[in-house]
Amino acid sequence: MQKQISVWQFVLLLYICRIFSTMTYAPAMGVGSGGVSVLISWVLSLGIGILVLLPALWLHSMSGDKNVVMLSLSVWRRLGVGIALCYFVYTMMTAVSTFAHFEFFMTNAIFPQSSTLFFIITMWIAAVYASSMGLEAIARTGAVVFAAFLVSFGFIVFASLGQVDLVELKLPLDNIWKEVGASAYEAFSRNAEFVVVLLLLPHIKGNLKKGVLAFLCMLVVTSEIIAFLILTVLGDYSATQTLPYYTLSSAAEFSIFQRLDALHMTVWVAIALVKIALYLFLSVECLQMLFPEKHKKAVSVGCCLLLFVLVLPFCYSRTAFDGLFRAFSSGIPSILLVIVFPLLIGAAMKIKKGRAEHETTKHTSVGAASAADLRN
Repeated sequence: MQKQISVWQFVLLLYICRIFSTMTYAPAMGVGSGGVSVLISWVLSLGIGILVLLPALWLHSMSGDKNVVMLSLSVWRRLGVGIALCYFVYTMMTAVSTFAHFEFFMTNAIFPQSSTLFFIITMWIAAVYASSMGLEAIARTGAVVFAAFLVSFGFIVFASLGQVDLVELKLPLDNIWKEVGASAYEAFSRNAEFVVVLLLLPHIKGNLKKGVLAFLCMLVVTSEIIAFLILTVLGDYSATQTLPYYTLSSAAEFSIFQRLDALHMTVWVAIALVKIALYLFLSVECLQMLFPEKHKKAVSVGCCLLLFVLVLPFCYSRTAFDGLFRAFSSGIPSILLVIVFPLLIGAAMKIKKGRAEHETTKHTSVGAASAADLRN
């Protein structure tokens, strides 16, 4: 029997994982859009999020007790295995990307003289342990981290309000809709949590539609506030910062706290742990579906070791790190895994169901005709 979490635990877990990427927003990265175009793009991303999750809701309405990998294996054989491997690679590389972002933050912004290997080993041990505890434990931890994030976020927002300068909100003189579209597409491409929805379908207990809408609304509101503060408090200086949200927390002062960056650092580490643990759990689950029950423990151990091996080059090589960021930002993985594959699987299920109903009707008609002939 599938372990289930409530829809609100699911929402908070998605939110916490997505907020990790939102906190790494930098005007100097990605498409380079800034000012009003970024704020408009986040509003537009709400509609995009609803549209791209329609295939997930469609699959859930047809078979709520199976996720996208299970459904692909049930309608196809070899192709289903290939699709399962695609979701495995995506979730594993998302865990690697999160791990690399965490290491980069710790060794560049917080402890520049510290050992990279120390942070890799300690976070890997913690993430493996958290993942092995299962989805329910990860979700409960996510709820606690969510509360901590709200406290940290509230302090930073309140402390930054006095430094807001609306003059820094610049409106592009031309091509504003091109910038808005590019920024909205970037937000979609970086939202790996759309894939999580498809993989957690059998684990969710409650109204998935309301949960998805709540997640998207919470995300848009938070992202708007973060982008607004970065743009209006830091201004053009934000474009020179690799991690402007951390710079914002360093500049903010609140009451008895001299600076809020220490609180932000603690929350950042906790969010990173939850996200890595969740994606490691999902990658293990995707791969275990391809093996017999007796090999599932070996698969789990293998995935944990693979995470450690894959993390090393992306933590030690900035070129590899930037390449991974560009691969996710291209949006191609998200389009395939969130839109194309679910639509193909849903269409295949409809066709298979239609054929089964046709065969049943055909056999029923033949049986009725045979019975009539015997009576005559």
